Amino acid sequence: MGLRICGLTIVRNEEDIVEASIRHNLGVLDALTVVDHGSDDATSSIVEGLRAEGLPIDLVREEAIEYRQSAVMDAHARRILAGGADLCCPLDADEFLRVPSRADLERAAGQAGPTRHLAVPRYTCCPESSAPATSWPACVADVARRSDATPASR
Repeated sequence: MGLRICGLTIVRNEEDIVEASIRHNLGVLDALTVVDHGSDDATSSIVEGLRAEGLPIDLVREEAIEYRQSAVMDAHARRILAGGADLCCPLDADEFLRVPSRADLERAAGQAGPTRHLAVPRYTCCPESSAPATSWPACVADVARRSDATPASR
C-alpha cells in the first residue's frame, strides 16, 4: 500500500481559483483540508459543492479576526498527520502541485525519510494576454522557474 498524502490550504475570498486548485491537487493528493478564513464571497459554497460531489475535502472555518496563518496551518498539519497521513503538503489556494506522477512523489517522499522536507519546482502561471479573463485557468501559460519537474528532498 502506498503513502497517504494529504494537502492543507488556507483560503479567503478565492472563488476565482479555488475549484480549479482543489480539482487539480486532488489528482495527486488523497485528501485536502481547506481552512476558510472568513471568506465573504462564494469560496465556501464552492468548496461545499465539491465536497458534496464526493471529493475528499475537510472544510474548516476559521472565525478568528486576526490572521494567524502559522499557528492555524501548524495545528491542522499536526491533526492531519496524527489522523494517519504520511505526508502533509501545505499549499496556497493558487498553488497547483505539478509532479510527473503520484508514484514519483511517493518515491521522493520515501527516499527523503521522516526528518527531511520535500521541495518541488515552482512555476509561475500567467493568463495569456489575448484570452478573456473568464476562460482562465484553461488558458494558463506555464513559465518555468526551473526545468527539473521532479520532486526532490532537502
